[in-house]
Amino acid sequence: MTSSVVSVRMPASLVRELKNFSEKNHFMDVSDEIRYIIKQKMIEKIDPFSFQLQRLKDEIRGEVSKKSQMDRVRFVEELNKMLEELKRG
Repeated sequence: MTSSVVSVRMPASLVRELKNFSEKNHFMDVSDEIRYIIKQKMIEKIDPFSFQLQRLKDEIRGEVSKKSQMDRVRFVEELNKMLEELKRG
């Protein structure tokens, strides 16, 4: 894979937003954030179903990490019940 340098003009507000996202996502600079966004959009266009499934998994992981230990147990039990219901039909 070859690398290319691309120069793009952007409004200052867009650059500020990209800088904020790059800090939030722990990227070194805006170019890493742009590459990440482009990669995510490419994956979404290639296989939308898998992308949605991965997004749902990430959301569930985020919710589980927010819960206390007791809440986690109940949450996992509810997810297992939902999975069983989906398997049945």
